[in-house]
Formats: sequence, C-alpha cells, structure tokens
Amino acid sequence: MQCMYLAIVLTSWTSMVIYGYPLISSPSNSLLSPHHCKAGYAVFAVCLYTFHRACTVPAGDLRPSTLARYDNYPYDNVLYTPRDCRTLKFRKVPRSKFDRSTKAHVPRFDHFCVWLNQPVGEENYRDFLLFVLVHCGMLAYGSYVSLQLLRHIVDSEGLYAVKYYNARTGETVQASAMVVFRYMSNKHPALICLLVLSSVMGAVMAGFAAFHLWICGGGMTTNEYFKWRDIKAWHKEATRKLVPDPGPLPKNIYDRGLFNNFHEVLFPRSLTKTAKDKVDNNKSGHEKKKKKKKKET
Repeated sequence: MQCMYLAIVLTSWTSMVIYGYPLISSPSNSLLSPHHCKAGYAVFAVCLYTFHRACTVPAGDLRPSTLARYDNYPYDNVLYTPRDCRTLKFRKVPRSKFDRSTKAHVPRFDHFCVWLNQPVGEENYRDFLLFVLVHCGMLAYGSYVSLQLLRHIVDSEGLYAVKYYNARTGETVQASAMVVFRYMSNKHPALICLLVLSSVMGAVMAGFAAFHLWICGGGMTTNEYFKWRDIKAWHKEATRKLVPDPGPLPKNIYDRGLFNNFHEVLFPRSLTKTAKDKVDNNKSGHEKKKKKKKKET
C-alpha cells in the first residue's frame, strides 16, 4: 500500500505540473497567482516528509527489558486487567496490544495502518496524526486549485455563451452545467480527474481526521473506542432488563481532559526523561544483583 500511495500522489502531482502549472503561469489567469506554483512544490514536499516520518518512526518497543518505560498507565479493570501476553509471555501493560502483523507488542496501541505498513502506537501516533492533517490540507488545496483552473478555462473560452453540437444526434444544444462538464471532461480529463479525486478523498480524509481528533480529545485510541462502543451497547441493553442491575456505566480513567489528552499524544509518556530513567534504574538494579550473585558464588 505504500507503493500505491506513492503511485497516486506522484501521478496526481505530475498531472498537475504538466496540465495545471502552464495555466497557473498564464498571464490571462486572473483567478490564480503564479505563486501557487511555488506553493504547490512546498505542499508536495511537506506531504512526502510527513509520509516518510509516519512510515519510519516506530510505535514503541515493548518487551521485558522496556516494561518500566512504558508502564505509565494504571489498570482500569474494565478494558485492561493485570495479565500476561499469551504470545510473548510477559506482563501486558495497560493500553498495550499484541500486533499480529508485526508480531510485536505495541504500547498504547491504536491500529495497524496498511498505508504506512506499520502499527500506530504511543510513540508514532503524533506523526500519524500530522500525516493525516497535512494530507487533509493538501487535498483541500488541490481541490481549490483544480476548480479555479477549470473556472479559468470556462471563463476564458466563454463556454457558457456558445452552442454545442451533439455528434450522435446531430442536434445543437444550449450550454448548461452538464453540457459544459461533459465538454471539459473530454477536453481536460486530467484536471477533471484531479478535481474529483482531491474532492472525494479530501472529504474522506477530513472525516477520518475528525474522528481521530475526537477520540484524542476523549482520551481514547481507535482500539479503545471500539471496545467502549461494545461496552456502552451492552450496558444500554442490560439496563432495559429488570434484573440484574448492571450499575452505572464505567468511566474512562484515561480521559484526563482535552488539553492533557492532546498533550499525551504530542508528548508521549514513554519518551519523557522520567520514563527513560526508569529503564536505566532497572538496568543498574539488574547489574547489581548479578554482581552480588557472582560474589556469593
């Protein structure tokens, strides 16, 4: 899927450079400034940079030797209870999950992203979120530029003021939005495809970004969101029955307020100096124990 992403982005970018940039640079184009050519290069570079970071920054390395570094959340006894990972045979810290695709245990696991070909977790969620938000902006910008280019062609050629000849029926028809769209699709298919692709994908990406911003604000991961959805559905169904009373709906103890929730995403707990010091202290403790054993023997 990484190759597919690059194919889509590079093909779209090349089409804009070949078919769009000459129109942007045209002196007769009053809708777009020539500066949009430079802006386009900048947007393209930022998109590739965020994609590279999202693909290469790891989610976190959870194993017995790094447990202290990632053990920063309490068990809520709803989604997470003290138990061992059945596959890797060490204690599961709260909010972690074994990822079957990479065969690794991921701290604060969110989901496995096929576009990035790696799991999204505690230490790379911020890079994933930046990747999504930047591409939302890129698609919105691409939609705007494509639309303005098509408007420039329609206005400069006066396409709404002319009549069109239908080669199939031999009839002459008046200009309408649909007639002009069909004409433009035949004459400028690349720009039409760019507009449709960027608009549709932009809407999808905007919804995806809104979802992730919402769960971030609520102190949840994607994995936890679906678990809480199941719990709420069960609780709603259970309250309809007379007995037994399920009690109040459990609270999400990882929801520390909007500001603190986003702070944890941007500045993961496992990357703080305190978390790293835990690992160093554990290492020094193990070394002291080994030295004592050697002296005793």
